[in-house]
Amino acid sequence: MHLADSEERAWKAYQHDSVPVAIHAMTELLNEQKAAEKNWGTAFLGKHIVSMDLMFTHARLAKLYAEAGQTNLSERHISEALQCDREFTNRDELMDFVSKVDKGAK
Repeated sequence: MHLADSEERAWKAYQHDSVPVAIHAMTELLNEQKAAEKNWGTAFLGKHIVSMDLMFTHARLAKLYAEAGQTNLSERHISEALQCDREFTNRDELMDFVSKVDKGAK
């Protein structure tokens, strides 16, 4: 499966499907992104784009796991998201930003 296909499938599931289906699609996307991250080598732009994509995926998974009542997994993904982009220093900043992006992207 190609990364672009995974991104499209995950985004549609995140917007329209049940929480378990969206979690599954986002987890598949996360695996694809992690593989892509390894393939980008040291190219700054490539690494930065993949890092931002990983941040969004982790944050969206955190939101979905919170909705599913799985707070430990939610917090783990928040931690991962914050490590991907050092611009955000806490959960609230991160989730507020992702929420605004998600609302604008619909």
